[in-house]
Amino acid sequence: MGELQVSEAVVAGVARELQSAVTETQSGVTSLDGELTRLLGSGWTGQAGSAFGEVWAAWHEGAENVVKGLEAMSSALEQAVQGYGTTDADARAAVESAGM
Repeated sequence: MGELQVSEAVVAGVARELQSAVTETQSGVTSLDGELTRLLGSGWTGQAGSAFGEVWAAWHEGAENVVKGLEAMSSALEQAVQGYGTTDADARAAVESAGM
């Protein structure tokens, strides 16, 4: 069986980058919301306004799902780093207690 090596620092760095992407995505959506409100106002009615509203709501839901996915991946990587640290500490303690 092959050997698996993991750099905790690299995994933690990826988790931080994903969290940064969450922040940037949320900021971008908020900015876009404001810009569209400014451009279109609340007075766009009729079929075109309704159609756009439906598409915008679907897009917004998709953006929220992306954010949730990024948050889940970041959290999973953070938990993995903690698990690797615990496993390494346990292995070291076992070796030391065995007098090796």
